[in-house]
Amino acid sequence: MEASQRVEEFRKNYQAIRDEVGQVIVGLDEAVEQVLACLLTGGHALLEGVPGIGKTMLVRTLAEVLTTGADEVKVAAAGALAAMDQAEAQRAIAALAVRAEAAEAVRIEAFRAASESVRVFGNQLTEALVEQVIEVVAGDGSLELRDAAAQLLGALNLPSEKIKSLIQAATEAD
Repeated sequence: MEASQRVEEFRKNYQAIRDEVGQVIVGLDEAVEQVLACLLTGGHALLEGVPGIGKTMLVRTLAEVLTTGADEVKVAAAGALAAMDQAEAQRAIAALAVRAEAAEAVRIEAFRAASESVRVFGNQLTEALVEQVIEVVAGDGSLELRDAAAQLLGALNLPSEKIKSLIQAATEAD
């Protein structure tokens, strides 16, 4: 893919995310654009402000894009959410990753984004999501999908007792 094509794809994804977010977050166009620009270029964003200005709503809206947008937009939104130190953001990425109905390429990228979020901000996943990640690792998906899920599992830094039970379960299955 040529550089001009990549730039055009990025612009299109940015616009799609901005449009989706703009439908919910009204009157904060400049702030939304700055946050998205920061996140989509690989930066981190710290959302500060008094209660009621839409910080949590912005995270929730980006998470919603994960379930409604085109595949490219989902991947871009997952990357944006991975740069946010919000449990809800991390959980939304992981939920996309374990969703069997999502395209495999999207799931793989979501696992990678979730892994990065966990490495930077620590494990904020629920036990139920961790169990679903384990199911993907132990499942019959492609090697690339299971490897991406295993990367997330490794980043979670689970307690040794949990790891021990996983190893025992895998040994018994063989």
